[in-house]
Amino acid sequence: MEVLLLERIEIPKSKFLFFLIKAKQNTWAGNKKKIIRNDRSRNYYYKNGSFEYRDQYFGNLMDGGREIVYFQKKPIWIMCYHGGVLREQNVDSSLIFSILRKALLKPNKNFPVRGPLFLKWDKYIYRNKIYGNLYYFYGNEQISFKNKQIYLRAYIGGEIRDKRYCLILVEE
Repeated sequence: MEVLLLERIEIPKSKFLFFLIKAKQNTWAGNKKKIIRNDRSRNYYYKNGSFEYRDQYFGNLMDGGREIVYFQKKPIWIMCYHGGVLREQNVDSSLIFSILRKALLKPNKNFPVRGPLFLKWDKYIYRNKIYGNLYYFYGNEQISFKNKQIYLRAYIGGEIRDKRYCLILVEE
């Protein structure tokens, strides 16, 4: 039986959270430049020091994609998502996505995978339900208008552990 010695990638949790927040502010949520590839995917990229962030998704009204964080070129964290404007709604999607951007720019500082748990703008309400921790989590977010749901997204994610390395978020 082969014994594997894992490289422990120890990162202060506060640095990881700070990077994740900055990455989201400097990509889709921050309305930054996207790259559209031949496969019709929309892509965002952000780098700071040893960290890199990549967000790739397909579609726009209803979309699916993934966000990956790399540390020293190794993928260490992922979030996959699917959702968008509900088919039966006849509402301005640009307004819905502007509300979503506002929510994503105000993440929970201790768990910044999506927006805050609750935000209200005029007659619009954003809600985010999240379960787990940064190593493994899942949740969903929704936007409602006058108490009628108009947007829904599910997400799941956490650490990426390889046979050769694992992520350890160190409390400071």
